[in-house]
Amino acid sequence: MKEYKIFASHKQRLLQNCILLLGVFFTISLNMVVGSPAFIILLEAEIAVLLMVFLDYFIFGGIAVKNQKIMECVKSSFYGPGFISKAITQEIISTYMKLLVFIVISMVLMDLTLSGSVSLVRLVFSFSIGFTAISLLTICKMVTRKFSRTLVAQMGFSYLFSFMGSFLFLPAFYLFYGNQLTPLNIIFTVIIFAISVFVSVLLKKECETGFLSGYVDKQ
Repeated sequence: MKEYKIFASHKQRLLQNCILLLGVFFTISLNMVVGSPAFIILLEAEIAVLLMVFLDYFIFGGIAVKNQKIMECVKSSFYGPGFISKAITQEIISTYMKLLVFIVISMVLMDLTLSGSVSLVRLVFSFSIGFTAISLLTICKMVTRKFSRTLVAQMGFSYLFSFMGSFLFLPAFYLFYGNQLTPLNIIFTVIIFAISVFVSVLLKKECETGFLSGYVDKQ
């Protein structure tokens, strides 16, 4: 992921990973007090979305805007479009890895601390929450990357999308999965995964289109 690392410095990636790791310990501690893994995992997903949109401001903020001066050095290179395409793809893959590991491991550890075993239903539930968080995060980035370095607007959109995800999807997921795992649960999770991939592809195309538009001056 060398292209992505050009935009996201070692310190930025280390900060993100450390905060996510602290989030795992926080949710485990909170679960021991509250005892509601489904609610806590939604809260955790919301915080993760807020965090990753905030850090995206410093990495790819305004990449889809023509007047983004920070991209001029990349645009001057013959390999610029391909370089940007690889960096965005690597960032999407990194998002999947980090959010899924963060949420799934948290759910597994919460189950182990409460009952000493892992619930397969809640494990599938955590994957669904992870894919939903990725979808919401990606849709949010499609909007925020249209802005030219406006952190307040970026955080406002991230809070709106994460808020909607928490209060709209929690009741549906909690009632849908219940206490037993069925084939319909698996199908539903696969559908959510497909949606997350679809919006990720749209994000990639949106950023590439915005970047390439910078090569053409307005008439």
